[in-house]
Amino acid sequence: YMKFFFKDVGTNADIKRHRNKESELRKKIEDLENVQNKTDFEYACINAYRNILARLLESKVHAVDKLGRK
Repeated sequence: YMKFFFKDVGTNADIKRHRNKESELRKKIEDLENVQNKTDFEYACINAYRNILARLLESKVHAVDKLGRK
């Protein structure tokens, strides 16, 4: 598990930042997917953003899991 945000902040603030970044990444992916006649670079960007999103969602799961432990 790699912590997405390196600051030690409250769990709610951590989850909110995850949610905001998730929204940004999903928008970037959507924008790139809507491009007509994609270049190899755009395909690479989509894959990179999807990988980053997957890591972010994994980090978010750990942040949400902290709520159940308190």
